[in-house]
Amino acid sequence: MKALKYALFFFFVVDVTMFILFQTHPALLLSALPQFDIDSAGGAYPRLVGILFLALGLARLYGGLFMHQKGAFVVSMWSWVIEIIYTISELIHGQFTLIENMMALILAPLMFIWSLSYYLKIFPTEAEIINK
Repeated sequence: MKALKYALFFFFVVDVTMFILFQTHPALLLSALPQFDIDSAGGAYPRLVGILFLALGLARLYGGLFMHQKGAFVVSMWSWVIEIIYTISELIHGQFTLIENMMALILAPLMFIWSLSYYLKIFPTEAEIINK
């Protein structure tokens, strides 16, 4: 599944780029992603979101680099779950609008499903190991 590995690397690059932009030029990124333009003192919220993106990106890089290790790959799968939970919670609290977050609401579940199908295909379950 080289395609999944490269997709994880791609999302790592996107996440790190967003982190760097949120830390250095939040106004530039906020013009492209207005859902993160929330009133905060000195742009604290965008910088905090940037740190979240960095953490998610590092989890995806870890999963992509060590796809053959079950634990590393599980960490990368959790990054998609965290992104979905974050987006939905911000939608519920009225900070985000549905239209501004369609990409996250479509890509994150698709990447999770793709990762989960790979995980189930590659890593045997405990029952399969015991039966061997």
